[in-house]
Amino acid sequence: MVKPGNIKVFSFDFGGTLAYETTDDHIIFQEVLKELGYSFNQSEIKEAMKHARAWWEHEKDKRIWNGNALKDFHKRMLSYLKLPNPEKLAMQTSKTLPSKLDFKAYSDVKRTLQRLRITSWL
Repeated sequence: MVKPGNIKVFSFDFGGTLAYETTDDHIIFQEVLKELGYSFNQSEIKEAMKHARAWWEHEKDKRIWNGNALKDFHKRMLSYLKLPNPEKLAMQTSKTLPSKLDFKAYSDVKRTLQRLRITSWL
């Protein structure tokens, strides 16, 4: 059994583990595209996101989710939406979108982290 003092690193998957997005990601993506001069309705964005998520389901066992994966995810969405030069546009959206996301911590996060600290896990 691992003892608390032997832990060197604790890593949490932030999105969906410690906190959740307060606005649906398709709405944020729609706003980002609008800022870049492209207009799509929410159902089109949702469908493109569904397409990209299906692609990611096949990829996720071979890759880790990071900035490159986000860019590739966006490229899939943008290609599905038939936008010109999806590679270049995905570089823009993958840099812009994260700063637009708003997260709220789950109600038990603070208590859980305090408990981990008390028991010397953190």
